[in-house]
Amino acid sequence: MDISSSDTREAEAPLPLHPFFSKSSSPASLTDCLDAIDRANSVVEMINSLELGDQNGGLSERAMFGYYWVNSLVQSALTYISIRLNELHLEFDQQAQAQSLVSGVVQVLESMEEPHQDQLLSRVAQHMGMEVSELFDTLKDISGD
Repeated sequence: MDISSSDTREAEAPLPLHPFFSKSSSPASLTDCLDAIDRANSVVEMINSLELGDQNGGLSERAMFGYYWVNSLVQSALTYISIRLNELHLEFDQQAQAQSLVSGVVQVLESMEEPHQDQLLSRVAQHMGMEVSELFDTLKDISGD
């Protein structure tokens, strides 16, 4: 089929999923990445179990194409997984830092008197890029009050 085909049904069709990913979640979750690593590992083990040598006749042109395709598939999946896991790590780290900041603010607020609480809340809200009322509501939700 010609890529420049004028058939609009094909142009609107979604791209096929990568065979190592069972869902089309975008971006992939941690579980998706771990499952894809397991699938890639299984493919590598399967390829390594093949006896590919001159004494066994070597590889036909079709088999070499298949081997190249599988190698490219594993490499692209692992590259994507690496990038996505780094993004997830950064997201989790940012969430942990925010949670730590909020926990510290709650502890400090509990030990302060009201006029000083207002000053601290306004500075923390400014640092977090939100209004004091939003910050106060967030703190109340997290602290369970």
